[in-house]
Amino acid sequence: MLELFDPSNVSIFFRYVLAGYIILSIRNAYFKGARPALAESALDIIVLSVINQAVWLLLAGGLDWLTLLAIANWPSIELAQPDPTFLLFMETLVTPTLLGFALVWSLRRGIGRGFARRLGMAVTGPNLRVYDDIFSSLAGPTYMIVTLEDGTTVYGLFGHKSRAGRDREKEEIYFEVVFEISEGTEAWVAATPPRGAIVSLTKLKSIEILH
Repeated sequence: MLELFDPSNVSIFFRYVLAGYIILSIRNAYFKGARPALAESALDIIVLSVINQAVWLLLAGGLDWLTLLAIANWPSIELAQPDPTFLLFMETLVTPTLLGFALVWSLRRGIGRGFARRLGMAVTGPNLRVYDDIFSSLAGPTYMIVTLEDGTTVYGLFGHKSRAGRDREKEEIYFEVVFEISEGTEAWVAATPPRGAIVSLTKLKSIEILH
């Protein structure tokens, strides 16, 4: 049992599990749609950990090259050897954090989705309904009209603070701003006082997305 806590085993866990988990957690934090279960994300974690390793090796190789270049140009310079614990910290915590935000930035702009799919990664997650996939791919704040089976109509702005379909058992949309329709002009007017709204989609009839 104590062998599990051997430094070499711990470092393997950090490199090939923790690093990928950090990247995946950051991606999920900005994910509008149903989150995959942890068991379903095992392959993603491994793939992302390997990508993190590749990036770190490139960075470490570049750092070694700069060190050799510095020694060649300034032979009298004395460079201290970096602490192994510090390097492990940079490799398994700092680098995956930066990669996580880079992944969010690229997927939000539709960059690299095809490559991610070829790696076997779910770039939108397991969807409860079609609208989950639509919401996860929105480029920015979007106006929507939600109509329920009982005839209730909600006019809302789905922005950066809005959420949709995260809970598998209770399907909801949170609009950060809701609107009322002005009589006569049909113009959208922000509700007074300004407010957001959580809309249950249990009896959803339609969602209109205004481009």
